[in-house]
Amino acid sequence: MNDSDRNAYVACGKALDYLMKMEIDGSVGLERGSVYGAAVAIPQIARSAGWSGTMMALAARSYFFLILNILVQGFLLSMIGEEANIMHPYSSRMHLCDFGANLQDCPDSANCNGPGGTTMTYSRLYDYTTWSTRKFVGEALTDLFPNRAKDIAQFADPGEYGLEDYYCRLVCCFIFSMAVMNELYVTLGLLRLLWCLPSSDDKWVRFRPPEWDADKSRAKQIFGWTELDLVKFGVAGLPVYWKVINFVVVFIPKMCLWTVLVSSGFHFLMETSGIVDVIMNSMALTFILSLDELVFFSPDNCARQVHDGAHGRLRAI
Repeated sequence: MNDSDRNAYVACGKALDYLMKMEIDGSVGLERGSVYGAAVAIPQIARSAGWSGTMMALAARSYFFLILNILVQGFLLSMIGEEANIMHPYSSRMHLCDFGANLQDCPDSANCNGPGGTTMTYSRLYDYTTWSTRKFVGEALTDLFPNRAKDIAQFADPGEYGLEDYYCRLVCCFIFSMAVMNELYVTLGLLRLLWCLPSSDDKWVRFRPPEWDADKSRAKQIFGWTELDLVKFGVAGLPVYWKVINFVVVFIPKMCLWTVLVSSGFHFLMETSGIVDVIMNSMALTFILSLDELVFFSPDNCARQVHDGAHGRLRAI
């Protein structure tokens, strides 16, 4: 075995040993690139620094963007709920259910009748907006020319409202469920972090290990380090009152938004009939989950550097 192969085998063994240890023992940490992680980390770094003016401003801004994110996500979710639970009933829109699920077997199968009471076929299948418009036109013509009702029913057939593809809806619901389950895992990880951290007033930031005092200049020359490279961030003890604050301000809103998103999201997907529409809606609902990352990247570079530098090491095993 040559040195290159031996080196690769050793590296793979070390990586697998570390990954298996993490899988068995578990790990907790804060979200990177999220306003939720910043709202936990930045105030603790400010507390460790003695609440200096700059750090207090960054901590206040982290809470501002947390509140902004909660308001934006909550507003979008309320609009989805309003559409599904208020606007649809007011427009007399029936639930989609499984209309058209067995369309490929019609008319020689069960459940082949649509909401209009006629047999569904591919050529007579429409989305709700098109179907309701065609139905309105047919009813209006019948009211205007009641003596031509049979001709109107034949030549102005409204068709039926139903699913374009049943399995596409299942796949999109599965994709959405994977996204929300990952978000649930991250949210519960925050709760586990608050539970596992010791309730002590420890520092989350320090400047180089004390044993490097004599060799700091030499280490900087060898590794090309700057003073910033000697700043070390790490998850440490958290006083009880800070645990309560983070639980109330960060965890509870995050969990509530997740619950509403799951409820409204699956309802919305189950009421979407078109193939392209259900795919786009599943992606749009997943995008709402990532708004916390989008809002996080709106502060300037200074806040991002402090947060990213901290979260490079803010892990607790």
